[in-house]
Amino acid sequence: MLSQAIYQHFFSCQSAAVPVLPGGSAVVSVVANMHRGFPGMAHTGAARAGVVNLTQSLSVEWAAAGVRVNALAPGVIASSGLDRYDPAMSAAIRASAPRSIYAGRLGTEAECAAAILFLLSPAAAFITGACLNMDGGESVYAPNMPPAHAAQDEEGAGDKQQQPQHNLPWDDPPQEKTAASSAKPIPSKL
Repeated sequence: MLSQAIYQHFFSCQSAAVPVLPGGSAVVSVVANMHRGFPGMAHTGAARAGVVNLTQSLSVEWAAAGVRVNALAPGVIASSGLDRYDPAMSAAIRASAPRSIYAGRLGTEAECAAAILFLLSPAAAFITGACLNMDGGESVYAPNMPPAHAAQDEEGAGDKQQQPQHNLPWDDPPQEKTAASSAKPIPSKL
């Protein structure tokens, strides 16, 4: 199973990188935050770690062809993916994850999209072989220094999770506007 996942990913990267555009191309792989292990799901943690190693290897091998290869490792994201779990497991993840996330909340799909767009953009032209941890600090969690809000939550005094309002062009438009009237073109050059 592990080798199949790595092979599939390699061939996907290869097909994405083949049409190198003038000025180069970029590939971004999305893995999971597995940098402190993946207890209970070792098989998927190992496969994702393999994808990160593949990312680093391909970044060296394809650099001369003008192809940048990076990865994004999101932490727990408030998305429909959580709904695929058993309802009790999904509720437990939503309730417990913020205790080890220094940002005090789950990530958003819009934040994932913004990170991927950054890694694909000219602003990241000098970044290759990197794995961007997008996890609110969870990958650097230290039990001897828990997030400040975790102690408050245990006492019942913590605030409810607040998802940020970024007002990004791809976020849902405000109720008073239509999607067509609020759409803004993404600039071709930054």
